Amino acid sequence: MRATLFLALVASATGVISGVTTDTSALLIKFDLRSYVGATLVPGKSAWLNYFVSDAGNNASLRELVVPWSESTVTWNNLPFASASWRPTNVPSGTTGTFPGVLGWNRFDVTSSVAAWLAAAPPPAFSYVFNGENSSYTGGCQSTWIRSDNPDYIGAQDTGLWWDGSSSTGHYDSVLVQFPDIIGSGPNQLRPHEYIQRATLRYNVDETFSANAPGASAQLHEISKEWSANSTTFRTFAGAQGLNEAEYRTPAITTALANRTGWFEIDVTASVQSWVNGVGNNGWIWMPSPQYLGGSGDGSSMRACNAPPNVRVNLV
Repeated sequence: MRATLFLALVASATGVISGVTTDTSALLIKFDLRSYVGATLVPGKSAWLNYFVSDAGNNASLRELVVPWSESTVTWNNLPFASASWRPTNVPSGTTGTFPGVLGWNRFDVTSSVAAWLAAAPPPAFSYVFNGENSSYTGGCQSTWIRSDNPDYIGAQDTGLWWDGSSSTGHYDSVLVQFPDIIGSGPNQLRPHEYIQRATLRYNVDETFSANAPGASAQLHEISKEWSANSTTFRTFAGAQGLNEAEYRTPAITTALANRTGWFEIDVTASVQSWVNGVGNNGWIWMPSPQYLGGSGDGSSMRACNAPPNVRVNLV
């Protein structure tokens, strides 16, 4: 079932809160059904929303949300709480009348909502953006660049990260970027069972710190080993044998362009989905492209994590 059940129970109650005599509260419920990819409803069977009432009070109405939300960040204002955020459901009155019903267990038939999601486009996806901001859960972003002609250079504090197929005769530079802890069970992390609709990696070729930032392309590969930007050099990362498949996975994900200034966007859905499925997330490396793929001795530069690239992930 390629869908997530997005429902809101909109309830009104009267009370006194900070001098306000009428307070409207809303209960948002979301059932994660994304692991049922490709499922269908059994003919003649219904999908029920079951809920338990422990304190019967004012009536409420059931609405189907049309905007994404996260339980860790949603507020009245940022939902926003307005009619544009939901649509009426075709929920019949059921056996107990209108919401919330009587004390004890109640249920409503939500077959029409679930069937509509299966028959048409999926409901609004979650959308997460992981970037260089500090986060105790998602780890922010780490970045550096390594240089074969200066093998002990540490570039973790540099604003510009360079890849270059000919930084000096017989040498080259490569960029490393990682979003370390985007998989897990904490707020805003991707759960191990997630189905990734689309994930994009965005990076900025910015000439404000170097007029030479635009230039040749690179081949983007997944990194296959652990590393730390604060200590990684060409020597510690690649060793005497140089960069090869011991450090990155093949084939390349795609060609990373830098032929102009501004933001570039790369589809990295396959990478993120593989990490969700258990493959180690060590980030990506920009390897300077050979000439037949558009590379040359012209170096290219992108902004580092302190002026961040980001990964934008949509989930179904």
